[in-house]
Amino acid sequence: MGSFKKRGDGKMIKKFKSPEEWKNIIGKLDDKDFEHLCYQIVKAMPGFVNVDLRDGSYDGGRDIEAVLKKIAPDGITEMPERWRFECKRHSKGVSFDKVSGKINRASLDKVNTLVTMSNMSLTPPCKDEINKIKDTLNCEIIDWTGVHFQDILFQYPDICKEFFPDEEIPQRFLNKKPNELLVVAQKAGSHFGIEIGIKLKKGQTHPRNIEAAADVIKENLLNLKNIDLNIKSLIYQQISGFFLNINRKDDALLFINESLQITPNNTAALLTKGFILDKLDQLEESAKCYDEILKIDKHNKFALNNKSHNLRRRGELEESLDLVNKALDIDPYFTVAIHNKASILGHLGKTEEALEFLEIKLKRHQDSRILLESKVKLLIDLLDLKEAMKVNEQVLEMDPENIGAINNKGVIYERNSKYQKSEKYLPLAMEWFERVIDMDENYPLGWSNKIVCLINKDSLDDADEMVDSIIEMFPTDPHVLNEKGEILLNKGDLKKALKFFNKSLKYNFLSKSLINKARAQLGLHKNKEAKETVERILKYDSKDSDAWLLKGEALKKLHQIALSKQCFKKAEQYKKIPKSLLE
Repeated sequence: MGSFKKRGDGKMIKKFKSPEEWKNIIGKLDDKDFEHLCYQIVKAMPGFVNVDLRDGSYDGGRDIEAVLKKIAPDGITEMPERWRFECKRHSKGVSFDKVSGKINRASLDKVNTLVTMSNMSLTPPCKDEINKIKDTLNCEIIDWTGVHFQDILFQYPDICKEFFPDEEIPQRFLNKKPNELLVVAQKAGSHFGIEIGIKLKKGQTHPRNIEAAADVIKENLLNLKNIDLNIKSLIYQQISGFFLNINRKDDALLFINESLQITPNNTAALLTKGFILDKLDQLEESAKCYDEILKIDKHNKFALNNKSHNLRRRGELEESLDLVNKALDIDPYFTVAIHNKASILGHLGKTEEALEFLEIKLKRHQDSRILLESKVKLLIDLLDLKEAMKVNEQVLEMDPENIGAINNKGVIYERNSKYQKSEKYLPLAMEWFERVIDMDENYPLGWSNKIVCLINKDSLDDADEMVDSIIEMFPTDPHVLNEKGEILLNKGDLKKALKFFNKSLKYNFLSKSLINKARAQLGLHKNKEAKETVERILKYDSKDSDAWLLKGEALKKLHQIALSKQCFKKAEQYKKIPKSLLE
């Protein structure tokens, strides 16, 4: 088997939903939800105060009123401005007659700025008409429609996840040319009527790649001068998302910190910072961001759910469950929190309870792909594989390119291969994992699952060669690290295997990594440590058969024979028996 490259020739580029598809996705919200989406976006922006969603108007839409507390470059002088946001869904381009009444009313009311917010774009004739009359108006008109609206929405991943939990935020800058990236950065202030000049230094060559373009953008934006501080904070918040989008996480963190230097209590920016730190695997620092938010607003459901997810990764499951329950007390229909709670209950060994909880929620969210995927994973854990396949096929029928469902189909085949017709189902599993990798070679779970299949086939040399290449691509992925450790464990290199299991557990609380860690410790005669390792699992899941078996082995080696027999008995009692297989 040859070595694996980070960029495999002939691989499909990961497809995200296009701007046109997103216009339709946003347009599927009902009027009330779209208005609430716009309201949440405006509230999340630093500088806006007294944000108020007003009663319906003559055209059936609702307006948002807010005051923008502009701060002069001296950092002291306040210059409050009255802003109005006209928010309405449309099924096609927004014509001038759809907005002219709002423009005239805003001008008569001497509003400083009127912002049009819609899923669809202003038509070219509409833009022409606005340009003709703009000098006669008492207010400035700013366009936040179509792709502009999406650019703003995607700056707020938590808001996006709340309203569109089944969708992935597109990384639309990754495939752009260096020139196009400079244009994107120049427009970073356009949402507020500001043009940013991105200039090359004397003697500086034109950027030839994304990295060089990003360096130019970073240098220019860090030197922004003579601009309102709140607007500067917003631009830095926006550009943080840009750097995250092109996988420069450290620069994303730099700019969100710059934004927070100006507006330290901006909860949206703190949420973004927590999200970036989570991506950087700085879990404790990420949790501190959510704690800062909860000091400001103890009922912030995003901070509660995000910190819960953070604690789950660290293995603090009881506290994690407590926090997600608080988030769901605030909003019982918060889909992302429902998904999170089901996962936590699964980690606690409460799989049946998790399924009952999901079934209740699915009555309202019956077409939620993220919740159906949660159900599939729980059914796999219960070894109810026929039912798992049935639900997974339901997801694939709704979304044939859903990479999570394609991966889960491989997992179902892999689990089934352990109980019947391994020669049939293991190759099928491998086939589906290879399909995952073809769709997105940067999806680590597809690679780690393919390695699992090679381990199951006893193709350890092939597995080892593959995993070494994959670790270069995903050096902090807990599943890939666990698979490397398992290969070393099977080859008898116990000390090195133990290091990989410990590294895996640094990034996520995985029971399989704990089980493997205990096996390595037993092989190294670290019997007391092995007992303590499996007790971390049994603290939360008292019915884990593998953990009881390893505890029995550890106690036996510690000469605690009576206790070890009790453990072996429990291991047999809780041994998993398939509820259903594919044949």
